[in-house]
Amino acid sequence: GLVVVGAGLSKTLFGDPELDAARWPGGGTSISDLGDLSGPASVSFARGVSETGSIIVGEGDSSSGNQGWWWASAGGLQALPGVAGAMIRSGAQAVSSDGGTVVGFANTSPTGTGTLEAVRWTGAGFTSVSLLGGLLGAPSPSSNALAANSDGTRIVGWARNDVAQDRAFLWDETNDMRELSFVLETEY
Repeated sequence: GLVVVGAGLSKTLFGDPELDAARWPGGGTSISDLGDLSGPASVSFARGVSETGSIIVGEGDSSSGNQGWWWASAGGLQALPGVAGAMIRSGAQAVSSDGGTVVGFANTSPTGTGTLEAVRWTGAGFTSVSLLGGLLGAPSPSSNALAANSDGTRIVGWARNDVAQDRAFLWDETNDMRELSFVLETEY
């Protein structure tokens, strides 16, 4: 809780306004601009932060399109990889408190940017991309991961079900994605 993240509006005297990802360390005296991805970036948001504040995640404009990113003080803003063969569109929503797992969404379509699926990024530099799938019976895996537990082994978010309704989900490696209400009713 010592680092707050979000976005701040910045504008030069003659330039257009930009919305930039920002970091405010508790007890600090100012907000820090986290920078931008490559290209003519004008919008970025910080969405999540690890327990120590050392890893921050979010999304923003890049030369490739809207893209998820992660930040560390030693390396600055780094783009998260997209799904192989798909057009770039992604967003990082949260990072586990231990800083080892980033969750969010990524596009899976090679021809458009509207087929979004829940994803987790792990490994050194968050280079390993794992799609989390969809709810059982859903015609396509439309989903978004919103949070992870402390070590990234359990992930929650929303997903479309078989009748096109958005439902809360719980994901883990053993059980994959399950509707949260089902888990609560059967296990608790």
